[in-house]
Amino acid sequence: MLALLLYLVLGALLAAGCAWGYLQWRLRTRYFVPEYLTTLRALVDTVCDVLYAVGLLKVPTVEGIVRGAQEAAGSSAVGDDFFRLPLHNMIECTYHVEGVTSFQRFAVEKWAQRELVTRIRLNEAIARQPSIVSRGVGRVVFVVGPPRIGSTFIHNVLQQDPGVRTPLQWELRYPFPERDEPDTAASRQRRIEKARMEHAFTARLYPLLEAMHLTKAEEADECYQGWQDCVFAPYAFTCFGWDKTMKKVSDFFMEQDMTTQYENYYRLLCHLRWLDGDADAERVLVLKSPMNSYHMEEIMRVFPHAAFLSIHRDPCSVVGSFAKLMEFCHTTLYVKGPHTAVERSEFGRAAVRLIQRSLECSARARANHPGRHWYDIQFKQLVTDTIPVLRHQVYAPLGMHWSETGERAIVHFLKERSKAKRKPNAYDLARYGLTKDSVRASFSDYVAKHNL
Repeated sequence: MLALLLYLVLGALLAAGCAWGYLQWRLRTRYFVPEYLTTLRALVDTVCDVLYAVGLLKVPTVEGIVRGAQEAAGSSAVGDDFFRLPLHNMIECTYHVEGVTSFQRFAVEKWAQRELVTRIRLNEAIARQPSIVSRGVGRVVFVVGPPRIGSTFIHNVLQQDPGVRTPLQWELRYPFPERDEPDTAASRQRRIEKARMEHAFTARLYPLLEAMHLTKAEEADECYQGWQDCVFAPYAFTCFGWDKTMKKVSDFFMEQDMTTQYENYYRLLCHLRWLDGDADAERVLVLKSPMNSYHMEEIMRVFPHAAFLSIHRDPCSVVGSFAKLMEFCHTTLYVKGPHTAVERSEFGRAAVRLIQRSLECSARARANHPGRHWYDIQFKQLVTDTIPVLRHQVYAPLGMHWSETGERAIVHFLKERSKAKRKPNAYDLARYGLTKDSVRASFSDYVAKHNL
């Protein structure tokens, strides 16, 4: 009875907060967080703190999340234990550290369970049909570079070419139908609609995120959406390198050998290519995620024939944009309360460190494997002269087929993109304690090498 009463109170607070906050939002918005969200989040956090204190909400455990995934998948085929330590670290960092929001705690648990359901269903599928893995993934190109380098733009552009295969968000998040449901066109459409609803909810809740980075259900998405080892939850990467609350998670991701993770991801890609069928076997698989640059050795081990495409961009743009994304994600998703100017400068320093490490890891892998196919393009040229750059600096050196059909699709996409009313992702280096001179000095060798 007490639990029911508390849940009713929570529901009433949520409804009242939404109604009142929406009116406030129409009148005034903070730098990142709509006024209604600040109020609503405070209400939810307060109620949840009470529920945790009286024992009506429980801190999840690794075994509890595993059992939930096994029940949802209808199988116990969870496979290797690689996921257990990173999942334990994530629970520690979100449930046993002061100041983490209830939203983030909820997101971690649901994200982890979704990954484990995919892991179980994939193990089952391969056990039934071993040829899923034996047929492989075909030709693979990784777009590599640090966060905010422009990889999303080229990924979305290449997606338009019928000769290119890019994993879409919905099929990375929900590659399998619901338990006991056949994998039909209707089932796939339901999964697409589920991913669309998640996007619409996030876009409405965080309008500014769409200008920074918010992928739609049927757009090409990053590799991490298909990872199945709980190495980090949504946007946890934006806290790496500066936030002590995420230290266990960031240390594990940065220092651990991730070969097992990429082997599991390779198996998922095999499943997607197997579903494509023989007709699509010749399409070039293009993959991207900024997190990949920290583990190039493992990627080369698991994808021995992959080619790599590096994007290069003015580091001032990259650092400023990444620092802004860090502040946004941490302010809205992770920590209760606003940030001071001193804390904001930490975003700037962390952005510089993470981007430097990304570039160093890529350069080291490139030097250690001189025989691998590795190509470079300038982001500025890519944006201003997209078709010539793609044709002569991407397709030709990679040996990819350039078709009139693909060119028309890319040109149409670029025209539609230019018509869309997209808010510019403006950022201010000074807000994060940086200047153009200080950033360019931190990346002087990189700037000189690539003439940025």
